Amino acid sequence: MVDWSNVPGGLQADFYVLSMNQTRPYIYSYYSYYEASLYKATVMPILNSTHTSLNVSGLPVFSQYEICVYLVDSKGQIYKSEKIVVETDEGGKFIITE
Repeated sequence: MVDWSNVPGGLQADFYVLSMNQTRPYIYSYYSYYEASLYKATVMPILNSTHTSLNVSGLPVFSQYEICVYLVDSKGQIYKSEKIVVETDEGGKFIITE
């Protein structure tokens, strides 16, 4: 679950863009790095302003992601959150690593 409901400064969003960039794929064996790198992905769903969280599922185990949320207001101004780094555990759930 990624949640960005605590928007600072009373900013009003027209929509959000959630960026999840996979920075380290799960490596199935010590010599299959190339094969595992084929599974690297960037997820960038666009959500309307009524959504302030997203349940992300089906991620590979022990993979690492950089997550950032972009708020776009009705005037087209873009505000970027800080990036956080998370890692999925053996059940595919997030663990914050930074």
